[in-house]
Amino acid sequence: MHITAAITAGGKSRRFGSDKALYRVGQYTLLEIAAHNLHACNQRLIIGPYALKGWQTYPDPFPGVGPISGLVSALQHAQNGWVFFTGVDMPQLDAHYWSHLHHHLNPDVQVIVPLNEEGKMEALAAAYHVSALPHLQAALQEQRYGLRQVIERKLLHHTLSGVPQHHFKNVNTRQDTTDLIDG
Repeated sequence: MHITAAITAGGKSRRFGSDKALYRVGQYTLLEIAAHNLHACNQRLIIGPYALKGWQTYPDPFPGVGPISGLVSALQHAQNGWVFFTGVDMPQLDAHYWSHLHHHLNPDVQVIVPLNEEGKMEALAAAYHVSALPHLQAALQEQRYGLRQVIERKLLHHTLSGVPQHHFKNVNTRQDTTDLIDG
């Protein structure tokens, strides 16, 4: 089965205070950590202004509207099959997490998305089938940028509960990276 890895890295890092993608946690940048966690995928895409060996880089077609734009770009450039989609600021989505998600891929749905402890979808820790692209493009055109809402209303999806919550730790501040090193 063909799996494309896609890391969206086009945010402004306003709360962080500097470029999150290039911030070092230990000896690796957050971008390198995300890339390493997805290294087993057949095709590897970065949506944003960064380059890594072995990864193709594409711009975010609509910067500033949120991750839906990066997802549309990833699905447009994916050769076929499924896209494992994440943000650069979710370093605990490790290879074990993606392997677990892989076991839940289902040809009858367009999205496999985990639920966090509040019961909300973690749309930046999900698998999207390329068949979801027209629905996501339509949402962008209609200026509906909320990825969770598009999944709920327009895409055939399967939610996963019981996923260990530490995977969804999002890096928004420098303190969040200290917690990663200490934890």
